[in-house]
Amino acid sequence: MSFMKKIICTLITATLCFAQISFFSAESIHDYGMADIRSGNNSNSVSQVTSMATEIISKEDYESVLISAPSHAIYTLNKDLNIVDKNGSIITDIHNAIIHLENKVVPTFRIETIEVAQAFCMFEKSVILTDAAVISTDVDIINFIRQNTSFVIGIIDFSQNDYGETLSPDEMMQIRGIVNKNLSKIVVLPTRYINKDTVEYLQKKLITVWTNKSNCQTQTEAMEVLTTGTNGVLTQNCKVFDDALIKCTARNSCLRRSYVIGHRGNPATYCENTVEGSMIAFNAGADIIENDIYISKDGVLFVMHDEDISRTTNGTGLISEMTYNELRSFTMNGTENTPIPTLEEYFQAFDGLDVQLFVEIKGGEADIIDELVKLIDKYSFLDQISVISFNGTQLNRLYQALPEISLGFLCNTDSGSTLGKTKTALTYTKNYNSTYNTSYSNVDTRFYQQLNYRGITSWPWTFNEFYSIPTQTSYGAAGITTNGASYCAKFPASVEPTSYIETATVGMEYMPKAVLTTFDGSTISNSDYIKKYSSGYSYVIILDGEDNVTIKDKTIIAPKKTGTFTYVIAQRCSLSEKMQESSQYYTIYTSPITVTVSCKSGDLNADGDITLSDAMLLFTHIAGKTVICEEQEKIADINNDSNISLVDAIKLFMIVAGKS
Repeated sequence: MSFMKKIICTLITATLCFAQISFFSAESIHDYGMADIRSGNNSNSVSQVTSMATEIISKEDYESVLISAPSHAIYTLNKDLNIVDKNGSIITDIHNAIIHLENKVVPTFRIETIEVAQAFCMFEKSVILTDAAVISTDVDIINFIRQNTSFVIGIIDFSQNDYGETLSPDEMMQIRGIVNKNLSKIVVLPTRYINKDTVEYLQKKLITVWTNKSNCQTQTEAMEVLTTGTNGVLTQNCKVFDDALIKCTARNSCLRRSYVIGHRGNPATYCENTVEGSMIAFNAGADIIENDIYISKDGVLFVMHDEDISRTTNGTGLISEMTYNELRSFTMNGTENTPIPTLEEYFQAFDGLDVQLFVEIKGGEADIIDELVKLIDKYSFLDQISVISFNGTQLNRLYQALPEISLGFLCNTDSGSTLGKTKTALTYTKNYNSTYNTSYSNVDTRFYQQLNYRGITSWPWTFNEFYSIPTQTSYGAAGITTNGASYCAKFPASVEPTSYIETATVGMEYMPKAVLTTFDGSTISNSDYIKKYSSGYSYVIILDGEDNVTIKDKTIIAPKKTGTFTYVIAQRCSLSEKMQESSQYYTIYTSPITVTVSCKSGDLNADGDITLSDAMLLFTHIAGKTVICEEQEKIADINNDSNISLVDAIKLFMIVAGKS
């Protein structure tokens, strides 16, 4: 039986269930309001917040949810609209479950059957529920609920899916298509597939990536997830993530990078909306190239910001009133003989390169959609394109023609309260199943945080000053549109240690080493970077095992006993030596590094020093008077001949005496 037939068959049953629930009243419509998410729990300096969703699987979880303070409380809903625990026992009803969160946490409902989906949609229509989400492993259920509710956000849960050893680009494209087609922007992936490459691949294609780390126990595990740049985590232990994040004390801390978008190419140095200017941005490390399209009189898509060509070419007239041949007879200002480019030329130039195109639909003609889809199909370009527009009608047309494509709604953010602006953004992104592509006016950290918590990514435009980039990054923007992408070429985009697994001996002092990669792909060691930018510096944050580790002048002093500890390297990045304001710095982090501490040869007492007591212990052991453990035996073979003998004891006595 098809999904829709099942819905029809259960409609009567769901209606009866609905009628029996006492809190549905025709006399008063309850308004549940908006959640001010984690407003009291952002004690860390990471503005790029990560959503934390907790499954309410017991009465204890329900009662403590405001203490753990996730961004989302996931309630399992039954067909009678009761919240049930993992055994199916009723905890409370949907109304009281929402009220219980006190507008501090987004109520999120796990729905896996058609009956429950139908009942939930009927409930939503009887109240004002402007801030809620549904999560399901069934994409048809997400699609149905999204089409039959006003504000509800859909979360597709693929966390139990098995994609083999790794996620291939084709599989990630399938995921993107499924998410978009079913009116969601958020997908939950298995933790084993979560790494920077996977996360960034999908984020650049306007997909919000969450993962399931329900059993996270250590700060190391938490930071391993957070430093991938993932947008959200399903976890039963919010505290361990908060404990890790609170150590990121640097202002403008960034656990995920904002993507650089070349606005019309690179107009700061070359004529706008040309392939040549766009290549400048690409070679400087732009992740995404933005352009604008109109359709000619004879149905060809041309790249031009204005409908009239007079501002940027040696001609005049409207694109819609001229043919391909007429338009190609004109050249772009500032060039010798570069004609007005077509979108097809962009596809040809960037096909197969590691870059995305944001194509902005300027014109309102329906033919634009038809020609755009044909061109995408001709070049198999779906994996390199997302479409943005101020024109919601065009976005809806494109969704009908090509539902797998990612969309961004261009808009302005009005002044007003943070939650008021958040509600407006929810309306836009719900209507067009889009990201929030706003001008940079009237936005700030709290506004971006509220959107990011809800899985809505923001892509502000347009910046001329390159020092605005770290400010917007720290606010939490997913991507930043700039006229000068080339100015960002030498900004550090990531930092990696020289090794993620290190060894040290007891009491050893050493300076952590890392390599920075800039947006244009060049690399520089952290020590050389610090020499070049005196205001940039590296420091160490110990995660687990910190009680026994000492940090002195940015140097790690290993514990005076064996074991392991973990740390991350934090790298403060400066845009210029002339910039001294804190807003012009940003701090990036490595993933966790694990250090195994062992004793150096001869240090049988494991105190970091080789002394007479070590030599005496070895001597008495050889004489059969004392017993040493397996770990001590490994370092007692002083002359490395695989045999512990009197020779080793004599050798150790000589070391202590300074004779060897």
